[in-house]
Amino acid sequence: MLIVRRSLALICCLLFSSVLFAAQLTGKVTNATTGKPAADDEVTLLSLNDGMQETSSARSDDQGRFSLNEPDESVEHLLRVSHGGTFYYKSVPVGTKTTEVNVYDSAAKVDGILEDGLVFQIQTGNGQLEVSEKFLLRNESAPPRTRMGDHSFEIELPPGAHLVDSMAAGPGGLPVRVFPVPIKNKKNHYGMPYPLRPGKTEIRVNYKVPYSGSFDFSVNSETSLGELGIIMPKSMKLNATGFAQDNDEAGMSVYFMKGIAAAQAVKFSVSGEGVAPREAQEPNPAEGGAQITAPASATGDSSGARWYIIGLLFGLLVGGVIVVYRKMKRGPARETSSDRRAARRAQRESAQAEGNASASNGSVMDALKEELFQLETDRLEGRISQHDYESSKAGLDTLMRRQMKR
Repeated sequence: MLIVRRSLALICCLLFSSVLFAAQLTGKVTNATTGKPAADDEVTLLSLNDGMQETSSARSDDQGRFSLNEPDESVEHLLRVSHGGTFYYKSVPVGTKTTEVNVYDSAAKVDGILEDGLVFQIQTGNGQLEVSEKFLLRNESAPPRTRMGDHSFEIELPPGAHLVDSMAAGPGGLPVRVFPVPIKNKKNHYGMPYPLRPGKTEIRVNYKVPYSGSFDFSVNSETSLGELGIIMPKSMKLNATGFAQDNDEAGMSVYFMKGIAAAQAVKFSVSGEGVAPREAQEPNPAEGGAQITAPASATGDSSGARWYIIGLLFGLLVGGVIVVYRKMKRGPARETSSDRRAARRAQRESAQAEGNASASNGSVMDALKEELFQLETDRLEGRISQHDYESSKAGLDTLMRRQMKR
């Protein structure tokens, strides 16, 4: 009995000391909309040691301050703050003792949402026109606020279009699936229930329409549009006025128009048949196939370079992470030599842009974390089944562990 009592006492002491001497992470949450401390926000610490596990949580006090127990300070953590129905995240590298997080008030209507660009990526296949529209948005609201609701952004599909999938990427984030909401009494109109946080957001919509050799498009943006781009195989023809042609690249023709005023109708049509060359494609997150990569512009300005950077990021991050995430639902797919060459090329260019390989690894790690964030959000909000959640999370956990070993 004496041995048992001593053993129990030792266990209690160990448990007490582990709580007493657990590492503490302190910080502050600031409402960047008001410039004041954000009180009573839920702050959660997530461990990346084996996926994204909640290790501790707290509420910010009247001064926006919080304190969290960090059971294992030898692994990287993530901080999640819930404010106004939207999640905001902050990386917590190993050794971090204090941190600060900015959050924003949310509203269904927020002014200052600008459209920097819209890019149509087009090809044909099986009697259909396959179209990917990429919207480049910028939230410059003042004071800064997050636009959030079922209609954060509205899209219109052509008559007869079949929506394949849609994705969105917030400031510094990785593309995640978004489920559009049909708008009542507005045929072919959909609302995108994705928070437009202050900064840049990209939304991509993939759809197919019946095709018999030609098709007419009409663009009529409610706000001014910085640049409209069209990318399609050289074997196809563009019928339109007001477009300039950029340097062709990888078997693709590139057309663009700049400075489109609000409510200015832009009409164009495409004809002919053509499929994007393999080297000009990027993985399709929804189908395990590929999408067209936006080539670099030869105009010499920063807007053309922007399209190239977007294509590069999608090629690297979507190819390395999202494909695994989505293909978990469909079973393994065979990687081709072209896939490997494209991935290696994207990795080299990314590493050069960052300055070294470690910076590139950090970008991939950030992308993995963002995808884990969104996966958890989908689960909590009931937008993904438990089976899909578990299979997707298993794939991301594997990628995370591999990345952390590098």
